Amino acid sequence: MSIKSEYVNWVKELQKNTKITTLDDLKEILEILEVKKDELEDKLESIPEKLQEGNTGSILQEQIYNLDSVIFDLSGLESEENIKESIETANDILTRFIKIQLL
Repeated sequence: MSIKSEYVNWVKELQKNTKITTLDDLKEILEILEVKKDELEDKLESIPEKLQEGNTGSILQEQIYNLDSVIFDLSGLESEENIKESIETANDILTRFIKIQLL
């Protein structure tokens, strides 16, 4: 399975199994995203330098960047005072992230 299709399959599972309804859900999804980002960073570091600089490395770097961006966007919502609004925003951000990753 290619790196890209493996990632797309992971995103599809995320889409099927994720709905943020509480701040605990938000914390859980942030942890899931962090773990995936760490896995991809480890994978990037473990491949030969030639592959890191080629198409494989570019794909992994893009996936890491996208995860880092959504983690950043979501992490600011944990401390918001309006919980309902934070949860709605978190779901919007996550939905947008998933759609973009599946293009």
